[in-house]
Amino acid sequence: MKKKRLSHNYFISTFPIWLLLLLCLYCVLACEFGAFRFGLFSVSMEQETVNKINNILKALSSSYIAGVIFFFLSDTIPYYRRKRIATKHVENSLHLMINAIDDFSYLVNGKIWGEGTDAKLIYEDITGGEYTDDLPPYKIPINLRTIFGRLFLSLNTNLNFIISQELYLNNEFISNMESIVSQDNYLRISQISNNQTQDNFVNVDILTSIFDYVKSIKVQTLKYI
Repeated sequence: MKKKRLSHNYFISTFPIWLLLLLCLYCVLACEFGAFRFGLFSVSMEQETVNKINNILKALSSSYIAGVIFFFLSDTIPYYRRKRIATKHVENSLHLMINAIDDFSYLVNGKIWGEGTDAKLIYEDITGGEYTDDLPPYKIPINLRTIFGRLFLSLNTNLNFIISQELYLNNEFISNMESIVSQDNYLRISQISNNQTQDNFVNVDILTSIFDYVKSIKVQTLKYI
């Protein structure tokens, strides 16, 4: 995937840990070296009391710093290892989706669809007739139903996997992938591919809407490859 699409959610969600780490580092340095001390944090007490407070702050800060180092080794590094693997598999899923859409379009009308492909012309290629506004419902032949089934299987498998990796991915990217699944045409593709009856009819405007939807998935997916 494109580098700019990588997520920084981990450090955003753990921001308080790193902020407190900086504060603890300052406390240790301020307790050890007077040059690092800010007058804002000075207290008017006896030197012995101030030294005891400094010792307590230094001990607590040192313990926290040690805890963050352990956290970094046991959680942060493994997280980015898992993220690198997840990103690689997600990129592969995106390519599989594009390939499935190209295979689908080629099997439907012998062409690879692009953003400018007219869905009405696709219908005309399939039926050999002219597209008009008052066409009767189109009966989905068995071979086209099978083609729809292959497309849905690929989209469903890959989109579900991508969404399951949301911990390692950009929120905007996940939202775009979820929007693909939530649209009515996603369910319609599933219904067409699973309809085993002989009267598998679809309104022509819905069919062309599905073709436009499939094109939009390809356009949206290509943004992340």
